[in-house]
Amino acid sequence: MALLIEATVGAVFNELLRTVLEFKNKTLIRVAFTFSSTKQEQISLDKQLKRKKGYLLSARSLTVLWGEGDTPRYWGWAGVSEFEDGRNQESTSEAVNAYYAAALLGLAYGYSSLVDTGSTLVALEILAAQTWWHVKAEDNLYEEEFAKDNRIVGVLWANKRDSKLWWAPATCRECTLGIQVLPLLPITETLFSDADYVKELVEWTVPFLSSQGWKGMTYALQGIYDKKTALQNIRKLTGFDDGNSFTNLLWWIHNR
Repeated sequence: MALLIEATVGAVFNELLRTVLEFKNKTLIRVAFTFSSTKQEQISLDKQLKRKKGYLLSARSLTVLWGEGDTPRYWGWAGVSEFEDGRNQESTSEAVNAYYAAALLGLAYGYSSLVDTGSTLVALEILAAQTWWHVKAEDNLYEEEFAKDNRIVGVLWANKRDSKLWWAPATCRECTLGIQVLPLLPITETLFSDADYVKELVEWTVPFLSSQGWKGMTYALQGIYDKKTALQNIRKLTGFDDGNSFTNLLWWIHNR
């Protein structure tokens, strides 16, 4: 699903600057600046971009278009390319947080329609994640053998489900848990609102823990049902995943 955010902002020297931010596959891939003088400049943004200066432009008006083509789709695959087994999606939490951010943006700017749209998309994305990715022992959604060996799906395809990730084997359970949790924010408690399932997931993951960064994500979920033990565990960590920190984990666990 593509999420387009178009903002009209005030530029220096009173020029009209129109900024189009295109979020595709849950990732910011292009920012295009069009000035009133018809001069156009397109800047590609990616992880390799190394700029020492940045500029924040505050929008005066904001329009959000969502859906694909003329027919709105309320949940979409992250991958747009077709493979032998159809399209696929790995991380659900990143999609949840993208829509959560859109809702917060609406609150900040006072756009009730954006709040409603973002909140609706968050709810539907969470429902999809809990239905297709969260594997509960008592559910019959997946075959018995898969449900016995897994507590969360790595990659969901149109025609199959994988225990492994694109970048990690099925044995890296901490990776599979972590990619479905990060980033750790307030909306995470809604995504993982079933404490009984969370306990199953953590206990399935703990025997395979090795990375300091991924341990933090696992112990964060542990804090949902065992705050005391989770606090003891995070205090022993010597490293944290990108975007996470000891302070963030303390905030998270003390607010359970």
